[in-house]
Amino acid sequence: SNYDKYSITSNDVSKAGLAADDVLIVDSRDDLSEFTLTFGTGDATKKFNVYIDGVAHEVELEATSTAAATAAADAKTKLQSLGLVVEDGAAGELKVRSKDGSAIYWVNDGADGIGTATTAAKSVTLAAGDIANSATLAAKLTTSLGTTATVSVNADQITIMANGKEFVVAGEVADKLNMADSRKAGNANAPVEQRISYAEQFNRILTQIDELAQDSGYKGVNLLQENDLKVVFNEYRTSDLIVEGKDASTKGLLLSEAIGDWQKDADLETSMQQVENAISTLRTMASEFGTNYSIIQSREDFTENLVNVLEEGSDKLVLADMNEESANMLALQTRQQLAINSLSLASQAAQAVLKLF
Repeated sequence: SNYDKYSITSNDVSKAGLAADDVLIVDSRDDLSEFTLTFGTGDATKKFNVYIDGVAHEVELEATSTAAATAAADAKTKLQSLGLVVEDGAAGELKVRSKDGSAIYWVNDGADGIGTATTAAKSVTLAAGDIANSATLAAKLTTSLGTTATVSVNADQITIMANGKEFVVAGEVADKLNMADSRKAGNANAPVEQRISYAEQFNRILTQIDELAQDSGYKGVNLLQENDLKVVFNEYRTSDLIVEGKDASTKGLLLSEAIGDWQKDADLETSMQQVENAISTLRTMASEFGTNYSIIQSREDFTENLVNVLEEGSDKLVLADMNEESANMLALQTRQQLAINSLSLASQAAQAVLKLF
């Protein structure tokens, strides 16, 4: 297996920052993101340490039965409470892995530890004489690991070899060896397919946000693409309102694609924070647009009411009163009818006089 090298600044091991009582967690698994625990009879009240991000967590079993299955069930509950994914294997066996592919270790604590330790990391506590140089450190590791170990130190790296494999050193001392930003060995960062799928869906949503912002234009003006809209309120163009456009694309909302397919929790948290900030930004945009809309709506209502008043006044000036004109016409028709009747009576009287002769 090829393992990463970790930088230090001196050929002298002690100048790398190591000190007496420092603890090295030495591991040679090919895949550091998971390990297997196998419990035996009598392990139900024993304990072991689990290292997550270099921090030790003691798991002390408190089962009431001595059966291996009981110990496994108790350990499963405690490991899950640490945020690890735990699955049942064979009888008395647990398969443990980290959620984001980061390296995790379990260390058997000697007489108090669980029965099977074949996959456990080794815990090596350094003494003052172990950190003088690479030879003293190699001697300490050879004794602790039970196999010949070599330590190679030069200007930019420290390498620990045993059984033909390059070991990984972790734990709280990792920062002193400048290992905080180094990738762990093997498949510790093997991609989690479910996270990749979620990241792809997130990226597709970002694409839709950009397309929605682009398609929100009307008559050449798109307020979601930073186009300003000038609304004029009178015929002299002396009263107006400028509605400032905003950038509602992913760039304007400071949204970026899923970092590293969300394989790390920190990258997922970054995307979540970006989404929360984008929601806050959109709420601010909506508030500003809502205020401008209220102003425009008020001016529109005022203009409509003013137009109605002016039209009513002009109608009174130029249009006749139909009731009054109807009464006048009826009066004229009545006078006309009376005149016709009067002439008819006069004509009949004259004809009656002429018949006397």
